[in-house]
Amino acid sequence: MKDRLTVRRALTRILLPGVGLLLILWACNAPSFPLPPPGPESFAFEQTGQAQVSLHIEANDRIMPGARVTVENLGLHIWVGGIASGDGSFTSVAFDAVPGDIVQVSFEDPVDDGRGGSTCLVVGNFGAPPVEDPRCGDFQ
Repeated sequence: MKDRLTVRRALTRILLPGVGLLLILWACNAPSFPLPPPGPESFAFEQTGQAQVSLHIEANDRIMPGARVTVENLGLHIWVGGIASGDGSFTSVAFDAVPGDIVQVSFEDPVDDGRGGSTCLVVGNFGAPPVEDPRCGDFQ
């Protein structure tokens, strides 16, 4: 009986704190979850030249201040990027695109690289919100 009690004590003194420490370490390193991007009403394409556009993202609460924003034309495999303003707004430099091209807009939290989001938009509807494209990531 005495042996059983000391084994039980040893387990509770060593094993339980170890399990607790393991849970704490797991919680600190748990994977981040993606953030939903702003809706298409927050985006606008502007034609800046022949076969060139820029993308403007209005102030929103989905893109965190200082986020790294990347805009990639998935058909041409070119991208531009920069840092979001304190209110989540962003305006890209001009890049090659024509109406109908699919552009992926991605943003990353400046503090946690694993936290961010993305959406795909169809270039066009100049002066109005663009159309979202559900095929994001299906391009070669």
